[in-house]
Amino acid sequence: MPSKRFYDIVYYSPSESSDEDQPLVTYISKDSINPPVVSGTSYQTLQPQDIHPNKIEDGVYVLVKVRSERNVLYTYAGVVKSTVDEEGDVLVMFLKTIDDSGRLFRLVENDLSDVPFDDLIEILPTPRVVRKGRRQFLEFEKPLPVFEK
Repeated sequence: MPSKRFYDIVYYSPSESSDEDQPLVTYISKDSINPPVVSGTSYQTLQPQDIHPNKIEDGVYVLVKVRSERNVLYTYAGVVKSTVDEEGDVLVMFLKTIDDSGRLFRLVENDLSDVPFDDLIEILPTPRVVRKGRRQFLEFEKPLPVFEK
């Protein structure tokens, strides 16, 4: 089966289909009714349903997976600086943890990177801005599961 462009997947309208009169039940697969289990974990847990390209816009906080050259998988928090482009990439400015709690972060303004949409793990709630002297930090209500280098 030929792969579709990311743009076609996101913006394809079902009304353009010639199978418009088909009952919805014919489109439901067995896997969508009973999601597969991977190592005791539901597949839906691994792929959150709240990640959708239309929800990714400037100012949205996200959790991002980043694979190193040595194939180590890191998890970073970041703030989105663009919408999803035609190639499926998102411009993200990363955050750095300040303490071991996983709640307090600082914005690293020169740490910008284009990240594939598929590497976004979760949309995070907007953090509270905390000022300590002249410095500004971002505090999340709950600790984030980050794994930084």
